[in-house]
Amino acid sequence: MILLSKTNENMMIISKVTMGVIIGTMQTLLVYVYSSFVLKVNWGENALKYMLLYIALALFASMIGAIVGIVSKNDTAVSGILFVVTFAFSILGGCCSTREMITSIPFINKLAYISPIYWINTAINTMICNFKSNLYIIALLVPVVLSIIIFIIYIIIMKKRGEALDV
Repeated sequence: MILLSKTNENMMIISKVTMGVIIGTMQTLLVYVYSSFVLKVNWGENALKYMLLYIALALFASMIGAIVGIVSKNDTAVSGILFVVTFAFSILGGCCSTREMITSIPFINKLAYISPIYWINTAINTMICNFKSNLYIIALLVPVVLSIIIFIIYIIIMKKRGEALDV
């Protein structure tokens, strides 16, 4: 934190998360525009839903990054924690293995349900195949709810430190 500024940690978190969501939105729009006009990709009728899922994922990633950055003592700890969290969510989401491998191990299958990437991948695959389901709503809610849980944990940590939570 900048020691000379009059801002507090709460405002820092709000600004970091807001900027993360703005950057995530810009990245999503950039991919959409480039793929639509240069690569001639047809996003179909679910284009807005895909974008909202990625923006929700940006919210979750920004919240984790901001909270870990504030709570951790140094850059090495932040890097290590974020690497482990990112790698774990990626594995559970099916980014590093097949979905069949994840679902074949009961414990990992249940654990995968906490990964926003798992739900987003599943929802997008469902929409691409034109299956009727509520997975889109679940995939949208999971990163938002996890972001709220992370923020509540941050509030608890701040209260244990004895620091005020004014915004």
